[in-house]
Amino acid sequence: MRQCLVCGAEFEPTNARHRYCGNTCVQRICVSRKAIRSKVHQIVKTLRTIESLQMLDSSLEQMLENIANEE
Repeated sequence: MRQCLVCGAEFEPTNARHRYCGNTCVQRICVSRKAIRSKVHQIVKTLRTIESLQMLDSSLEQMLENIANEE
């Protein structure tokens, strides 16, 4: 038995690489990753100074904490 990385439900994987309980969770994680990529892309476009880089670092740390808390 494994625990789904998205919803936390226990499931029996049919393949050793399965990390999610079903298609719904796969879609949720894809949407989350797409949103994060979009935010990172927007931030990278605005990087001009050291202060901007420091803001990026703190924003990324916060995003990672939010993701960890959702899982």
